[in-house]
Amino acid sequence: MTLLSRILLFFPLFHALLTGVCAVMALRELGSPVGFGFWIGVTLFTLYLLPPLLFRLHNAVYPLKRGITSLSEKGYSSWWGGHQIQLLFIAFPALETFLRIIPGVYSAWLRLWGSKIGKRVYWTPSVQLVDRSLAEVGDNVTFGHEVDICAHVVTRKKGSVRLLVSGVSIGSGCLIGARTRLGPGVVVHPSVDLPYNTEGWINQEFKGVAGE
Repeated sequence: MTLLSRILLFFPLFHALLTGVCAVMALRELGSPVGFGFWIGVTLFTLYLLPPLLFRLHNAVYPLKRGITSLSEKGYSSWWGGHQIQLLFIAFPALETFLRIIPGVYSAWLRLWGSKIGKRVYWTPSVQLVDRSLAEVGDNVTFGHEVDICAHVVTRKKGSVRLLVSGVSIGSGCLIGARTRLGPGVVVHPSVDLPYNTEGWINQEFKGVAGE
């Protein structure tokens, strides 16, 4: 593990503590509308906007490598660093649930991370998108309950830990059924209905109307 990897290992804790300090400062200013409003703004910025901005900066310096790489090698893994920046939201899904109940906000937030999200996308509160920069979703897409989208997979082969990173693409007009799981490289073509509990394996394509 490189020095940068070790430093970013502490980023989720730093992120949580910094957000907590800002929240405490807001509480201390309850008697002052201006001070309270300022610190609430700083708290929300620290919690929701600082991570995607740092993620973008990180990817500009260490571009995310798609395809297969080895996590056993001594070099720095750009995916690992980006994963640590997202980790607080993976550990506490309720932070994103709040965003999904406000129309349009979650889609806009994913665009900040680098995903391509279309118009009129409906996210149920329990959707989980692990790799926030690797989703491409068209217009008028509806996600069912407990849909899980993950654009990476880690495996072991001949003693080496290997990482596969590949984006997930969902075309316009799709319906993604409840408890569907889509893995790296999955492509769902436009106007496809995926039924309940669909398993999307690595690089699998769904064409036509899968629900019929």
